[in-house]
Amino acid sequence: MIEKLSPRHAVRDLCELFEVTRSGYYAWSQGQESARELANRVMAQEIKRVFQDKRQRYGSPRITGAAPGRANLQSQAGGASDAPGGAQSPQWQATKSAHNQ
Repeated sequence: MIEKLSPRHAVRDLCELFEVTRSGYYAWSQGQESARELANRVMAQEIKRVFQDKRQRYGSPRITGAAPGRANLQSQAGGASDAPGGAQSPQWQATKSAHNQ
């Protein structure tokens, strides 16, 4: 959007309007990958590798154990959490009740 509007408006003003740093905008416009994007891409590749190595049978708890710190990117990586029925049921705990008193 900034790129499209920059011929008519100052990039400084557009970045302020969209709450983006000018350095961030210029880095993006030159196609540079941020450190965070690079780290996320590497983690997503690691999650996919673990999932494929385990014959697509590992779910999120096992992938987290096999690739610690990677669970937050599983949905981006297309991991087991995207599979139908992959959601776990809630864990219920019995409590003492006064119903029969």
